[in-house]
Amino acid sequence: MSPTEIAPVIQQKYAEHQALLAELAATDYVPVALKVNEKKIEEIKKALEQKKDVVKSLEKKTKSEYKDISELQRSGTKRFLLRLKVGAEGAQKTLAKEEKEYMDAFQAENNEKLAISTLEAELNNAKLSEIDLKAKATRYEKARKRLNELYVELFEGHTNGKVSDYPEEDEAEQAVKAAEATHAKHQERLTKLSQTHAWLHKADKSMIIVLERLDKAEEVSLKELTAVSQNYNIYEMKELKSAKKHALEVETYIEEAHKLDPKVTNVGHIHIPFQDAGHHPQPGASDKGDLVIHRMISDASKECIRSHAKLENEVITAKLHVKEFTKVAMESGTGLAKKRAKLEEIRKRIIEDVHKGILPEKAPWVPTKGIPDNTGPNPGGFAGPGFPAINV
Repeated sequence: MSPTEIAPVIQQKYAEHQALLAELAATDYVPVALKVNEKKIEEIKKALEQKKDVVKSLEKKTKSEYKDISELQRSGTKRFLLRLKVGAEGAQKTLAKEEKEYMDAFQAENNEKLAISTLEAELNNAKLSEIDLKAKATRYEKARKRLNELYVELFEGHTNGKVSDYPEEDEAEQAVKAAEATHAKHQERLTKLSQTHAWLHKADKSMIIVLERLDKAEEVSLKELTAVSQNYNIYEMKELKSAKKHALEVETYIEEAHKLDPKVTNVGHIHIPFQDAGHHPQPGASDKGDLVIHRMISDASKECIRSHAKLENEVITAKLHVKEFTKVAMESGTGLAKKRAKLEEIRKRIIEDVHKGILPEKAPWVPTKGIPDNTGPNPGGFAGPGFPAINV
């Protein structure tokens, strides 16, 4: 394109150019965020597959244990034969053992199913985010493609180092590419830190509910010490079951946070009385005394309070990391914007110069190493102080 042709073209394209830059500034975080979200979906799907395999295995065990206990409960003949074989006391112990094995299998299966429900909810949220990010990614790619086309239209080879008449423009363009790479890394890191904080925040909210349910169960167990009523035991177990559900959420959320940031401390298993495999109330459990049960709930509550304190520190630390790296990402984004602005100014100046008929200055002469140049002084060669160069 000749110098007289490029000026009116830039005037026609200027508004479009500014709009494209604004669109890119608004969506330049999307490519990285989309990759991180896709990885998150992949990890959740993988975790779901593993847990579903575990559930299938547990379902088989539960059915087997249920078959054993139901046959003993329904069949008077089998119970009679069992009493003849091991005695009345031995038969009672066998029946209690079968009941315990069934409850353990059922609870283990139920716990895994609750964990699956939690992961499925998070997978759904991640898929909704993916829809939004893909729409924005399409906008970003469209703007980036058009901007590149526009620069080709305007500069016809003056970018990307195709023509060395404008080394300043080439250098500025390379600086923009380097800044884009740096900013992308910062955006990726910030996204991971933000997601880590989000997981920990969700875990903190669920842990608060755990503590509330344990507190309620402890309150009910305290009433049980002064009143004889089976209803108290029902209410107690209801609160403990709810506490277990939310405790599983805490464990799942913290595990996901740990995957994103291995520095996150995993609180480990959160014990809820009578809700873990091997810890179900047995026939005659009340013989141990309501005070013992009350103490078990109280001890579990105290342990959860200690775990919650650790979790709160993790949330605070994660929030601080997000705040600190937000500043880093903003600085790299500002630096990138400045470099883009500088490149734009250089290109605008080049366009103005071309329009005015000002040609770029010829690059200064640089001798070819070891080879004399007929157009310039011979470095070394046969020349000496006060003598003209002798060209060969």
